[in-house]
Amino acid sequence: MKRFTKHDLAAALLVVAALAVAALPASAEEPAKKPAKEQFAVYAGNCSRSIKLVSTHDDAGSACWAAATLRQDHKIVRVTTGKVEEFLLAPNPKTCSVYGNPCKFWYLAATTRGTWEADVLAEAIRKKGESAEIIYHFPQP
Repeated sequence: MKRFTKHDLAAALLVVAALAVAALPASAEEPAKKPAKEQFAVYAGNCSRSIKLVSTHDDAGSACWAAATLRQDHKIVRVTTGKVEEFLLAPNPKTCSVYGNPCKFWYLAATTRGTWEADVLAEAIRKKGESAEIIYHFPQP
């Protein structure tokens, strides 16, 4: 019976590794495509008929800052993600994220499944003396 040496085992591992690399599909060698970044859309208006897209942002913090600034001049301000049509035609988001701002930064306070819970939580944050924004998440296109 033949005994295997360290060199035999190293050679066998090298062959197995080479076979594993050769078996990989060609697409695995290409860099993976990054998923589309979530865009935060800020809408504003003074009545339901005048709501329009004002700006889009790459992160929740800058969208919340924009919404807070727009609240000074507009009665209705909304921050959304996902399909625009869903927000305009059927305002029933999949989830809502509530952000608070004690001073210089926005933090995620909670994510809820309904607008009622988000409204209650945002009001509780405002009673503490902080700013609050709700981001409505609709299904992605």
